[in-house]
Amino acid sequence: PAFQADASRPPGKPSMGLVDANYYEKAFSFVMAFVKAIVCKNHHTNCNNCEQCNLCQRIDNGNYPEVKIIETDSLVIKKEQLLELQSEFSRSSIEGDYRIYIIKDCDKMNKQASNSLLKFLEEPEEGIIAILVADNANRVIDTIVSRCQVISLINNVKFDYKDIFKGYYEGNLN
Repeated sequence: PAFQADASRPPGKPSMGLVDANYYEKAFSFVMAFVKAIVCKNHHTNCNNCEQCNLCQRIDNGNYPEVKIIETDSLVIKKEQLLELQSEFSRSSIEGDYRIYIIKDCDKMNKQASNSLLKFLEEPEEGIIAILVADNANRVIDTIVSRCQVISLINNVKFDYKDIFKGYYEGNLN
């Protein structure tokens, strides 16, 4: 398979996921397709990838307020970035049922940032979904990994990530 979920984690609808990208170049495309599967109603109604509606376009352009992407600030993700995220996500949703934050390269968080994230993950609020992306999940602290559903992408495997979500579209979010 092109990816595998860690069977040691409880099944269902986790509010936190860790994508172990294994240096797979299309990992972020996979994550963004997943985000759209959660947010876009067109994905649910026709079991298809929408990509064309206003909502999908806004997600692609970074203009959808319920999706926040945290990236490295120079070489690391810093505590201040996560404190800002926590502050932003403490407010009510403007649009939609879900608020999603994605932390790219979460394996590059410094110790203070990891501890700050851990506090945020310990008591997840309903409707908030965390997606952590790491090239090497072994570099993410164990206490964070233990709170996440882990999806490991297998590098150098050709697959259409959009097909992966068909079962997800067919009722898992209802």
